Amino acid sequence: MTLLQLKPYLEARRTGGILRIGNMPPRGIELESVPVELDRLLAVLSEPTTVTAAAQAMAGIGEVPAEGWTEGIEQLVDAGVVGDVITDAGKRRRYLEDFNDLSGLAEFRGQLKQSSGPVVPRRRGLPRVAREPLLVRSPPTSRRA
Repeated sequence: MTLLQLKPYLEARRTGGILRIGNMPPRGIELESVPVELDRLLAVLSEPTTVTAAAQAMAGIGEVPAEGWTEGIEQLVDAGVVGDVITDAGKRRRYLEDFNDLSGLAEFRGQLKQSSGPVVPRRRGLPRVAREPLLVRSPPTSRRA
């Protein structure tokens, strides 16, 4: 069983009868006329959990059976607001995973190496300056006859 979680960079907020998850498409959705129990489901999904565990946690809430909650979770996964857990192995690693997931990019080996490697301090000193002389233009002269 894979662990799922509400994407940590998406904010869920309710204004009136509209529930917004994320800011704008493609990573954000807007749901109209949804029951208040969905707010509780998002709270359950904000921590890493499995689909069955989340559905069982929601089984006693509202008039929806566990199978209905499972279907709702799968719809959130299809919408892209719930997905695989992003590890919290360190601030740099988490930032890279959040960025790649938000932009829909796959990590490449250089990022994996960079995220797990040590931070190398920048050399001190002045930046390199081009050795070529600057070209100075003389001001334009006016030709009056």
